[in-house]
Amino acid sequence: MVNVQISPSTSSQFEPSIAVNWLNPSVMVVVAVDLRTGPAAIDLYRSIDAGAT
Repeated sequence: MVNVQISPSTSSQFEPSIAVNWLNPSVMVVVAVDLRTGPAAIDLYRSIDAGAT
């Protein structure tokens, strides 16, 4: 897999994991890591409407 930068930011942010429920693709979970402010800030995001909101 090749990493491609899609934003002009040079900060250390990334979303290493995205999971989609195969039985219900509207349900997704994302884990994001932000290293810009010192200790790693790890956040969990979820969507039950295919990411619309």
